[in-house]
Amino acid sequence: MLINKIISTFFSKKSKSQYKFAFILFEFVSKIYSRLTGLLEDILYKNKKYHESFNKSGIFKFEMAFNANSFIENAKKIRMDESLSIYCLKEEDIKKLINKVFDKKTQSLIFKKTGFRYSVDYMRIYENHHICETNQRFKIIREAHYDKSFSRNMLKIFIPLNVDLNSGPLKVSFINSPNLSKKYDDNSTNCSHVMGSGDLIYGVLPNLCWHQEGNPKVDSSAKQIMFQLNPSNRWEFREDLYLRQLKTENKFSSFSSFFFKKLHIN
Repeated sequence: MLINKIISTFFSKKSKSQYKFAFILFEFVSKIYSRLTGLLEDILYKNKKYHESFNKSGIFKFEMAFNANSFIENAKKIRMDESLSIYCLKEEDIKKLINKVFDKKTQSLIFKKTGFRYSVDYMRIYENHHICETNQRFKIIREAHYDKSFSRNMLKIFIPLNVDLNSGPLKVSFINSPNLSKKYDDNSTNCSHVMGSGDLIYGVLPNLCWHQEGNPKVDSSAKQIMFQLNPSNRWEFREDLYLRQLKTENKFSSFSSFFFKKLHIN
């Protein structure tokens, strides 16, 4: 996307400190975008009978009727760097996975929790590996953060495949909880750890909840499936998801997703 190219070009040449004003401006624009887009989505897509209980925590969890590990048995594993591997599926396998995960039962459970139907606009199957804390990239990739340039209604679905406390699971702070500590802590309160073996599904509001990935122990890793969902008038997914498995998420995705062909789920 053009926006991503502009941002990456603008910030790649010098450090963030030299672009302090630009980052402040970017954060301001992101907040306006998040709130305005969220308001429009509430008007256009949200079930008017929906109750706001989910928005008090920003995270939910329930069991699936199958184990998602079976979908990555034949996936192609690509080691991106010392901290990350990505698993790539064939186009038809992605369609099967999406239709299996977001079946009628799951659609109903999510709709009752959030009041929205969704478009699946991004997916990634990835594995976090141990990285030395002295590595210059450690702070960047393990830092607590919000997903800033997204709608406040953007929902991320996580399916942990082999994740326990030794894996450095994703830690999600409840809405309105204080910022997570800079140092990852397994015993934090007012948060949830995303753990499981392929049969649990977690929903997170990453624009409203601080979240942070831990550092797996040397002999462990954290493998999981992530879907990015944006409110829509029906359950659907972007046709080009299989082409984007090695790419990063688009910024301002509620807006940009309008320009791509979508396929109906089930």
